[in-house]
Amino acid sequence: MTSMRQGTDGPVTAWVKGAPESILARSSRIDDGTRGRDITDADRAARLALHTEKVSRALRNLAFARRSITPADATTGDIAVIEKALTVLGLVSMIDPIRTAVLEVMADVIAAGVKVNIVTGDFPPTAAAIARQAGLAGDDGLTIVTGTEPAPNSCRCPMPRCSRTLSLAEPSSAGSHQKTKYASSTS
Repeated sequence: MTSMRQGTDGPVTAWVKGAPESILARSSRIDDGTRGRDITDADRAARLALHTEKVSRALRNLAFARRSITPADATTGDIAVIEKALTVLGLVSMIDPIRTAVLEVMADVIAAGVKVNIVTGDFPPTAAAIARQAGLAGDDGLTIVTGTEPAPNSCRCPMPRCSRTLSLAEPSSAGSHQKTKYASSTS
């Protein structure tokens, strides 16, 4: 998502937020806190490793970047023109913790043999971490399926034939950021 703001002296700044891997792929510079400089493969790898570590703890991450553009480029509305050669500013992580009452209810529902569905647009590792926190991952693990993969058992319904199901939203078509369609766990 991009918001453009024009300063009093004429330059336009595109302020961009999005999936860390998408922002990093479109960036040519990084603001390291002391100065702006060219971004390196090591910088990208370090930020992606931080992103991966945070999603494993059920944190939702957004990267932020900026770019100065001409007023003419701003009026095109063309994302390919506006969101290129960005300067990475940083990563923000958020969490929406599972309430204690939800954990208690989930345990009771699962013990009763009820299939559980959760819908989210989260990045697959984030969805898996949330599923584990909610007690939805059985002894045999958790299978994450993105919107680009077929449903298990060739089922047209979003509920695979298993004892527990975690259903998640279709991926967005923008960028390489794959969001989870559903995951399932049987036990």
